[in-house]
Amino acid sequence: MKKLLLPLFLGVCSFSPGLEVVASQGTPQEMCLGYAVTENEGLNLGLYLHMIYEGAIQYESADMERLSGNRITKIRFKVGNELTEQNNFVFITDNLEGEPLYKQDVESLRYGWNEVTLDTPFEIDGRELFIGFRYESTGEVLSLDGEEDNNKANWIRLSQDAEGAHGIWNHQGGGALMIQAIVEGDNLPLNDIKIERHNIRSYAATQEATPMSLVVRNAGAATVNSLEVALTIDGEEQPLRTIEGLNISSNEIQKIDIGGLDMDSNNIFDVNVSITKVNGEQDENPVDNSITVTNVISRKDYTPRKVLMEHFSTMKCANCPIAHSSIEDALRYRDNVIHVTHHAGYGTDDLTIPAAEDFLRLFTNGKTGSYYAPAASLDRVNMANYGATDGNQATQCPAFFPRREILGRLIDTRLSSPALVTICIDHTYDPSTRRLGVTVSGVVPNGSPTRLNALDPRLTVMITEDNIPGTQTGVTVPMEGPYIHNNVLRTVLSDVWGEKVDFENDTYASKEFIFTVPEEWKEENLHVIAFIHDYDPENTANWQVFNAEETDVQNSAGIGGVTSDTRLDFSLINGVLYLPEGSTELCIYSPQGTPVYKSDICNESVSMENLQRGIYVVTAKQHETFRSAKIIIK
Repeated sequence: MKKLLLPLFLGVCSFSPGLEVVASQGTPQEMCLGYAVTENEGLNLGLYLHMIYEGAIQYESADMERLSGNRITKIRFKVGNELTEQNNFVFITDNLEGEPLYKQDVESLRYGWNEVTLDTPFEIDGRELFIGFRYESTGEVLSLDGEEDNNKANWIRLSQDAEGAHGIWNHQGGGALMIQAIVEGDNLPLNDIKIERHNIRSYAATQEATPMSLVVRNAGAATVNSLEVALTIDGEEQPLRTIEGLNISSNEIQKIDIGGLDMDSNNIFDVNVSITKVNGEQDENPVDNSITVTNVISRKDYTPRKVLMEHFSTMKCANCPIAHSSIEDALRYRDNVIHVTHHAGYGTDDLTIPAAEDFLRLFTNGKTGSYYAPAASLDRVNMANYGATDGNQATQCPAFFPRREILGRLIDTRLSSPALVTICIDHTYDPSTRRLGVTVSGVVPNGSPTRLNALDPRLTVMITEDNIPGTQTGVTVPMEGPYIHNNVLRTVLSDVWGEKVDFENDTYASKEFIFTVPEEWKEENLHVIAFIHDYDPENTANWQVFNAEETDVQNSAGIGGVTSDTRLDFSLINGVLYLPEGSTELCIYSPQGTPVYKSDICNESVSMENLQRGIYVVTAKQHETFRSAKIIIK
């Protein structure tokens, strides 16, 4: 028996109206109204019952007044598959309960985007408008973008009679409906950017630049090539920052890095970020160009956190594809999340390994208990206080049900918690022998390891693989070829529950983990993951992950990667780094993986006096080969 496909988990990132403008060579110009993140595949929902479906997006008069005098010429919308539709039309109205201002029949629908050219262009006069569709069908008729819900973007009415007497217009979770209205005219917005969200954390590392970024939408006609950004800290203006080399096309949403937040002392402060110019011109609608983050804490012993997300999923799990979509949506524009998929929780499959089944203890709080898929865990912390549930009630353990409407906020909660220990992965890989060697080291910045408050600090090292073809129950969208599984746990190089971490003062270094990569694993898709965590054999409540790091096995010139077993003969004497003759393209990476020094032409020595205590990775080129070494500044 087929079952309802209305959503179980819906909503994640925060986005609001988009104004796509496509500049033409002459007039009129063309732009697009829409709320959905249209690069998404979309979350297709529906009932396997014959129903009448109506969906609309709402634009208030303040939005329409800016476009008054222009014309809606097309309506585009996206639908799912397995449709048996009839009596279709698109409409424009100023009252969902009243007669449409414009209505046009649609002969038939196809999976994906459908575009209807209006027989008579609709003149915009500044009044509030609802733009949408109506059709009768079974199947996955509704397509939403899976982002955070916006009540102007997902008006839906379901009914079983032609007059809709038993249907009520309300909001369907799952983000914005995939609906767009194409507008043509001679006076459309040109340079217009909108801040959709930010990735500024509630903490910063003193005397080290903490990265900041914004997620913006180009709401103007011209491609955005540069932005001018103003920054104030507790009301004190900082030097203007110009972000160049951008290429953000009309209506495109993109994450942009706006430089580091560099505090010279421990403090608590407010940060305001404003985009003041677009392509060197004043923004035409500056009301959506500014954000403020209050009570940012700066301390010397803070270091950026990378969140470890462990995800339980199997090929036999019918609900898991929706969870895969939920997780992809939550991770969009969110950096510093390391994703590991354990093929366990609902039976086993060809990708299940014993370690994945061992990690089912994340469901049990150290006791006998049930487990399920889909499920997730963030830093092995019980997130019940922030709304995590097992689908019915608050969780009693680190594992939880990844509800779409809350997953992004749970990730942000963990990202807003500073780490107190750094992780540096250093590895060698020889493709001829497929020999992989991994060592991990780090430091507790400006403090003692007792600051971790750990019962039994451990280091776990894993390998994951992407792009593995396979089967998947519950996949209902049309697709060609096999289902692709990513972030799959392949093996654990350390003990499953981690190797004991021994600190020397405030630093640690692991043994070398040696592993021969099987021939069937694609080396270009492999990742090394390491994380420091607490361990208590009796209680998973004491399994908190303190920080995590990831690097590609084939990474040849960055932190964590070398191309051969031979190391450059670096030496550090009295705060001066000495290099062998002929070295070029020197780069020094902080424990967080941020370049702190770069030089294409290297001198024989470089002073390290401006660097803080800690473990750094140095890479340089010698005889056309990048190699690396690790240095410790005490």
